[in-house]
Amino acid sequence: MQNALINLQLEQNYADALKDLGYKIEDLYDFEHDPSLGNGGLGRLAACYLDSMASRKYPGWGYGIRYDYGIFRQQIMDGYQIEFPDYWLMNGNPWEVERTDVRYNVRFYGTVNKQKKDGKEISTWENGEIISAIAYDNIIPGYNTFNSINLRLWKSIPQNDFNFEEANKGIRF
Repeated sequence: MQNALINLQLEQNYADALKDLGYKIEDLYDFEHDPSLGNGGLGRLAACYLDSMASRKYPGWGYGIRYDYGIFRQQIMDGYQIEFPDYWLMNGNPWEVERTDVRYNVRFYGTVNKQKKDGKEISTWENGEIISAIAYDNIIPGYNTFNSINLRLWKSIPQNDFNFEEANKGIRF
């Protein structure tokens, strides 16, 4: 939110409006969870590239994984660093658009069966596991421009429910 307000040159307007209501914009920023865009600095670096591309008016798309929680959040307890999951999506993300119309099936495991049909070799993927990838779009506005680009994050969901019966037998599920 802070980056978008700065890029759209609206931060001061928002700060003034909040001040009129008795609030500070910095307090509002503290409520927004840091998006878990990957392994620490690499996700942030990629976000900076997207911000720069939008500001320089380059067309572009960014892609990444929509992690349910970040690598960790840390607290100091009794003088020691303790790590906890970072559930950054616990209350949803108001800045993203779920694209239920953009879904792809991704296959894992299984085997490829090759056959000849009408003189051509045909390959079919058999068995294995299917995971669905669903797109979530995040608009990245450029600084001092009307240009914006998109960061598309992919959420993975299983095609089938977890099979407790097979898991209890020790069979790969």
